[in-house]
Amino acid sequence: MKNLKWSMVISTFLLTGCWSQVEINDRAFVSTILVDKAKNGQIELTMTFPLPNRLVSSLAGGQSSSGNPYAALTYKGLNISEAFHKAQVDLPRRISFGQAKVLVIGDKMAKEGIVKILEFIIREPSLNLNMAMFVAPQKAKDIIPMVPAFENSQTRILLGFAKNEVALQTTPKNFLESTNGNMIVSRLKMGKSKMLSEKGKEVVWIGTDGMALFHQYKMVGKLTSYEGRGALWLRNTFKNGLVTIKSPTDKKNISLLVRHAKTKIRPSSNDPFTFDVYVNVEDDVTESNSAIDLKGKKFAAIAKHCPS
Repeated sequence: MKNLKWSMVISTFLLTGCWSQVEINDRAFVSTILVDKAKNGQIELTMTFPLPNRLVSSLAGGQSSSGNPYAALTYKGLNISEAFHKAQVDLPRRISFGQAKVLVIGDKMAKEGIVKILEFIIREPSLNLNMAMFVAPQKAKDIIPMVPAFENSQTRILLGFAKNEVALQTTPKNFLESTNGNMIVSRLKMGKSKMLSEKGKEVVWIGTDGMALFHQYKMVGKLTSYEGRGALWLRNTFKNGLVTIKSPTDKKNISLLVRHAKTKIRPSSNDPFTFDVYVNVEDDVTESNSAIDLKGKKFAAIAKHCPS
């Protein structure tokens, strides 16, 4: 009888479940983190959240009449931790960073340095070190009003830039693994235009615009879109890019779609402090305005003059 009682007690403990865990319905999942420089030395933290109750209705039949399927909250603090805890006090749900996929840094914040941001990321165990990073042209939170016409949130659009290799995918992990904080991060650009999907209204749209150069974890310069393409070549991440060159016979345009590119960098034996860059490219001709014979030997020589 004693053995039976102890067995029942042990079984009861095993069936109680994870009493210390927080239910999914009691959590607010952050999808994008946006950090800006505020006045008086403070940091401005903005977080975007998907709203499941509105997301389901919007997927079923277009945009929900009750509002957008996402929300954004902005709080200020002496550091990110203080701003985060101010947000947590005002929310009825427990904030979770486990689903955060994108980190956007404002221009002023990037110039001041991102050490404080990396410090918070290291000490927050639920944050993913492989978040896609972007630098905004002005304030990071300015991108929130953009219309996610092709996706259900801004986060999905920014993730698409990284996954489809439209932009260079730099992550906090890349910075943490560097010895001096020297890195390049994709920059965003903003604009306004009228869209038929929004009944002809003028709305905010977001695109990519070159790279931001970081030294000692601070943004010290910028690369144009053309120069940024060169950075993609050097890092072996240039794929599905279009290159237009002049035909060697009649100087008319020939467009080639890069399918695969492999780059090797070697120190130059001729000049000191210089490097030789060797690029091996496989591509397809997408359009030709030239009369050159594309199957002939002369066309093979075009690749040697192909600009990067």
